Amino acid sequence: MDWLTWIVPLAALFPLIYLLKVFAVMKAILGLRFSPASIIGRPLVSLSAPMREILGVIEADLSEAGFNPNTVWHFIPHAGEAWTQDLIVCPHAELPVNLVIIPNPRPELCGEVLFSLGTHLADGSELVTTNQQRDEMLPMPGYLKEEVLQAADLKSLLVRHRERITAATSAGISALHLMMAEKLVKLTQRLQDTLDSLIVSKQLVIEPDGRYAFRVRPAWKLARNLLAKIRQRKKTDRRADHGYSLYQKIAGRLSPETVGDFEYGAYRRMIAVQSGRMGGMSKTILMVASLFAFALVLGWKLSVSGVIILLAVLIFHEGGHLFGMRIFGHRDTQLLFLPFFGGAAVAHDERILKPWQHLVILFLGPLPGLFIGLALWAWAPVANPLVGNLVWTLLFLNIFNLLPIMPLDGGQIMDTAFVSRFPSARVFFLGLSALGLLGVTWLVNGGTFLGVLGLFMLMRLPVEWKSARLLKKLRSSLQPG
Repeated sequence: MDWLTWIVPLAALFPLIYLLKVFAVMKAILGLRFSPASIIGRPLVSLSAPMREILGVIEADLSEAGFNPNTVWHFIPHAGEAWTQDLIVCPHAELPVNLVIIPNPRPELCGEVLFSLGTHLADGSELVTTNQQRDEMLPMPGYLKEEVLQAADLKSLLVRHRERITAATSAGISALHLMMAEKLVKLTQRLQDTLDSLIVSKQLVIEPDGRYAFRVRPAWKLARNLLAKIRQRKKTDRRADHGYSLYQKIAGRLSPETVGDFEYGAYRRMIAVQSGRMGGMSKTILMVASLFAFALVLGWKLSVSGVIILLAVLIFHEGGHLFGMRIFGHRDTQLLFLPFFGGAAVAHDERILKPWQHLVILFLGPLPGLFIGLALWAWAPVANPLVGNLVWTLLFLNIFNLLPIMPLDGGQIMDTAFVSRFPSARVFFLGLSALGLLGVTWLVNGGTFLGVLGLFMLMRLPVEWKSARLLKKLRSSLQPG
């Protein structure tokens, strides 16, 4: 076997995985829609029950540091209702400092809180000292002078914040004692100014309904930055045990109901990100970019006419899947091309479909192309090499896709129609599919990525087996129906 058949695809594997990660994050960013943010001040008695319980747990620590909770900010952010939350605001008894107590947005740390100290300065800037390490969706505004002390407790944050106020005062910039109403007006206006500046810099675009959306190029850059920050944060978390002191590790002192409320909020935010719908232009740009990358990879092995024929057959095949999705109610669909793998018809809006509907969608990919290939074989002049190449591609690709091997269409048909009802049998089927992919790699020259996929499926079998056992246990504990 030609060594390039293995070396080139394997060398491209890790960059491809990275690109797929960037695309997944980019898709979520392009699906977000922003509205002008607002912050509403409310009395402390209106605090939600989970936040009231948190306040009771840390109230003695707040009092010792000189803070007195007296109001609630109901924050309605840019990205929609799923991010709406109550923030407890505590002014300091002596200093021009406000403490904002923020529920930790990270799903794995639900029930914990973060502290953020803020002070307005006479030059229009704002000092912020916090232990919240954010993954910002919007760039930090220039007026915000933020310093993150990830491993600091409330006392340490306050000491550092006082040092920063003293340094500003020594430089001739005084700290302002603002009333809460003034602070709310100023914050709301600054949030709007941030959106306006992003429109001017062409990072956001205004949709017909008046909401804001990211452009493709800034979304690509932001997706890469977010992935880099997440990698760095994981390294920091492993070294510093999440970097949270006893002030933040309060989840163990909360009731299961309160922790459950925060977990539900994290779940809502996750679903909101996953269900965001991209605009038509964004989808078109991503499809064309993936098509170009796919054609570039094909050009390494095929002639120009071969590339055109294979792309046409793939588009027709995946178009059948998309047509079926649209028939059964999917409206947020997309066609993408994955180098070394093939095409993919994607439905971003989740719908609960019946098994027979899934089967129709799966069959609408290979069967039309198979019928057309057979018709051309029967009636078209086979002496024409282009027609012969088209017929061979139509028949081979669609017959191959009907093989009962996951994740091919035939494997998904088997899974939907028979195997998915029996969790243990499904694990056995996935194992056979992995061996089938390895067999195809051995038989078909250039099928290296199918073999890599088969290896990954084999390595995942222990996890699938555990999931199957959990699913069987769950089913046995539920009442019939």
